[in-house]
Amino acid sequence: MNRTALALAAATIAAIALTGCGATEKTTTVVKTVKDCDALGINSKVGNEGTCTKDGIKFTIVDRDSNLRLEELDAELLKVEKTKTFPDATKPANGTYVIFTLAVTNKTNSPQKFGGAGAADAALLVISNKVYSRNTDAEIALEDSFTFASEDTQPDERRIGKLVFDIPEPAAAKMEARSSGAGNLDIGNFSESLDDSSKRVGAFRLYPIAPERKEPAPQ
Repeated sequence: MNRTALALAAATIAAIALTGCGATEKTTTVVKTVKDCDALGINSKVGNEGTCTKDGIKFTIVDRDSNLRLEELDAELLKVEKTKTFPDATKPANGTYVIFTLAVTNKTNSPQKFGGAGAADAALLVISNKVYSRNTDAEIALEDSFTFASEDTQPDERRIGKLVFDIPEPAAAKMEARSSGAGNLDIGNFSESLDDSSKRVGAFRLYPIAPERKEPAPQ
């Protein structure tokens, strides 16, 4: 066989081999879902709303005038007030009382308590990476607070109540200023306390929407 014939035969075998590979090979496309809060712009700088993951915790973060939707409840932030005292308060605030009025809807199939006696620690206030707990002694003086209420929230019921925090005056001043503090009101599901072991957290931003805000991130 001459060189030309050998070359032609080799080319034919190579073509057959490639054709066979093409018939049996499958192309696999790996799609990675981005969940990191900063990558999705769900932070104080960009200001997107949505669900994301940071430090192993799944967050759903919304603006203060948006509905916060978790697995077991929906929450609406209706009002934010600051005061040194209020009627029936047992004593003036050590710093400033911050009173949040929330509407909470029970999405489960059974009665639940939100923030009342015997319930999980339902809310925390976070300002400049410092965490503040509720003042239930002051809260119980308010008849429309979640601590005062003894009734369960029934399935599909929407209940309105108040949460009270007593925080230092400098923290209260920073709470609603994005440039200086980035304050959040963190909310948990009925069945989960907000603590160091929390894996699921909802949050209302207390500061204005960022001016360079992008389109909302996908849920």
